[in-house]
Amino acid sequence: RTPTAAQSTSQRDVASTGSASPVKDLAQPRRKLTLMLRHIPCRVRDADVRDLLRRQGLDGKFHSIQVPMDAETDGNLGYAFVVFKTQAALDTGLRVLAGQRFPGCTSDKLTSTEVAMGRRPKWALRGAAGGR
Repeated sequence: RTPTAAQSTSQRDVASTGSASPVKDLAQPRRKLTLMLRHIPCRVRDADVRDLLRRQGLDGKFHSIQVPMDAETDGNLGYAFVVFKTQAALDTGLRVLAGQRFPGCTSDKLTSTEVAMGRRPKWALRGAAGGR
């Protein structure tokens, strides 16, 4: 029986990396590198979070940003996700992004941070644009 292209690729991956599923190997650490930024003002968008990351010295240290939006109110849901490139960047993000206010917002909300748990959101699987 002739192996399919996927099987051939998988067999080559096992030979070169010792792992039968390189996609799974990459996906698992990324989940652990996702920060949840909570208590953000309702008008904050991806660009605002990106600016906050830049001001805190995290520019280029993350893969993607996602600010889930409420289609009815055109506001966000009060939180955002940031997928970092390394554990060190995540640790820094957890520390420096907590207790922040967004410039230009009249809200008195202070952000809080935590490592995101649960299943990986679809936007992260698609490789959403972010920290490029």
